[in-house]
Parts: sequence; structure tokens; C-alpha cells
Amino acid sequence: MVTLKSGNTQFNFEVTTLERIKFIETYAGRPLDESGSYHLYIGRNIPDRNNPGQVLREITTEELNNFFTSRTKVVNNTIVPLFQGFTRIPCIGFWDGAIENSEQVIIFRVPLRDILLFCFSYIREFDQDAVYVEVLNSTQFIVERGK
Repeated sequence: MVTLKSGNTQFNFEVTTLERIKFIETYAGRPLDESGSYHLYIGRNIPDRNNPGQVLREITTEELNNFFTSRTKVVNNTIVPLFQGFTRIPCIGFWDGAIENSEQVIIFRVPLRDILLFCFSYIREFDQDAVYVEVLNSTQFIVERGK
């Protein structure tokens, strides 16, 4: 009998022949290392935690630019940008009943793990409540020069 525990959940199963078991990490039911395409929606208001419903200040364009260009990861012992490319579109959003300047970020062909790293970093750095993530389930391709 083999027992696996995860938080308050326990899995018991009997193994008669063990050849190979592969565990796949998931978030919201999606494999973390599977590449996909995403729309992210990020707000630019930093809430005033001492006065609920009030805005402390807005994240500046310079702060956002620095945040996006400073996101990195390590691949084969080399530091590389978290995303090789993305598109940022300024927009107006609504959160918790209030209007705020926001940005839609479109990112293609990246693992969900990198999207989550970005989202949690943004939430921590700018004291955000959330980042909205839309998973794109359409057929996509990139036309590149010389290919």
C-alpha cells in the first residue's frame, strides 16, 4: 500500500508492479509546465490598506516598464528574460466597484509556471488583490521572417 498526502488530502493505492509514475504539477487543473497563450489583466491602482476602498497611488508607466524588463528566470544556468515577447495594451478596468487604469498583457507560447511567477510577483511588488488570467484555447501561430 502506498500513501500520498497533500495538505488535508490523502491518497491510498495498492501497487503490484511499479514501473514508472510521473507526477504532473497543476494549477487550476492545468499543467504548470505546459506552454500556452494568455491574456493578463493588471490594475495600476495601489490600494490604501488603512482606508478600504481608497487608492494610495497609481503605478507609474516607468515602474511598470521596470517591472516588465526586470522579470527573469534561469534556464540551463543562464539568466534569461521571463518572456521573450509580449504586448501591453493600456485600458480602463473596474475592480471592486472602482474604475482604474489597467493594462492587458498578451503573452504567447509560455509555460503556466512562468505566468504564475509573473502574477504573484506583480501582486507582491504592487500590493495588488489579484491578476486576472485568461487562458486562450484557440489555434495560434507566429509568422516569422525567413521561415
